Amino acid sequence: MFHLVTGGSGSGKSAFAEGVVCQYARECAGDLFYIATMMPFGEETERKIKRHRRMRADKGFQTIECYTGLEQMAEQGSGDCPGWGNAFHPCVLLECMSNLTANEIYQSESSRKDAAERIIRGVVALRRKCSHLVIVTNEVCSECTRDSEEMQLYKRVLAEINVRLAQMADAVTEVVYGIPVMWKAPASDDQGRAVSSEKTGNSTQIVAAFQTATNQSVTNQSAVNQSAADQSAITGNRKGVPGMKLVIGGAHQGKREYAKRKYGGIEPAEFQWVDGKSCSFEAVYSCGGIYHFELLMKRMMKAGEDTSHLASRIAEKNPDIVIVSTEIGYGLVPVDAFDREYREQTGRVCTQLAELSSRVDRVVCGIGVTLKGE
Repeated sequence: MFHLVTGGSGSGKSAFAEGVVCQYARECAGDLFYIATMMPFGEETERKIKRHRRMRADKGFQTIECYTGLEQMAEQGSGDCPGWGNAFHPCVLLECMSNLTANEIYQSESSRKDAAERIIRGVVALRRKCSHLVIVTNEVCSECTRDSEEMQLYKRVLAEINVRLAQMADAVTEVVYGIPVMWKAPASDDQGRAVSSEKTGNSTQIVAAFQTATNQSVTNQSAVNQSAADQSAITGNRKGVPGMKLVIGGAHQGKREYAKRKYGGIEPAEFQWVDGKSCSFEAVYSCGGIYHFELLMKRMMKAGEDTSHLASRIAEKNPDIVIVSTEIGYGLVPVDAFDREYREQTGRVCTQLAELSSRVDRVVCGIGVTLKGE
């Protein structure tokens, strides 16, 4: 099984991918390997590396450091991991493809123009070696900022790799604030077990088989890509659905209008909405709804506020709030240190909010799709 996992910064994709590969390993009693591709450049990357080590501690992973030359590592092994040569049903998590791509472009002695081909050859070699392979990547093209020639090259190469990996993969999952959204599902055998196959089966059966195999709640994107006329069957309405609501999506997608239409508050007297761009920090604990939540996060972080427990505090003090937030975790990693921290921390807080919410809706072009809840 080859499973590609993507998502934005702080989206929970690493935790999801670890859960998936560990489940695969339990099923085949295989050996677990973690291929780490992040070079330790400075204090910030060291913190990220330590965080990921804590996440996979006591899970049985053997770690292989592989910054470039994936094909050679797959075929010949690595001196820092002698267990690779005689592994039993190896189940591999490679994290992440965006770092490996940058390393091959900017750190390898080989030609830049062949970076994509080198990486794809490496993945093919890794697949031959593995019983199960899970690769984590990032979507870096969802932004309109002007890039340097170097960044344009990086985007083109990683985008090409992601497309080709998705074509090769048996399953492709995007993790949206901790919620898996399946874009490509594995087929299943006669016993309902997820299996590697190029064939396409019934989407409901495939998702059910995948959920059984991974013990994950998954939204099947093929089932929710419906016309606007069909959306009411998915989304329902606010009445009879208590608890916190989270509405997310890209910029200027109609999230606020959708939230007001679905959850009330068209008239200010009925429902107090506040703007995260300008409201007081305490307003989030008493309002009916907040939009531009991501801007509230930025203001709080700039003011030095601790946001690590913000989600749980909101859920405790204002359990029926409607939160509207723009997804900011996609695109290239910002150059500015604060912007990097802001993007990642906002992703983590929104992941916590999604876990605590009774319902999560994602809005694209004004059309809402329910990722969680009824």
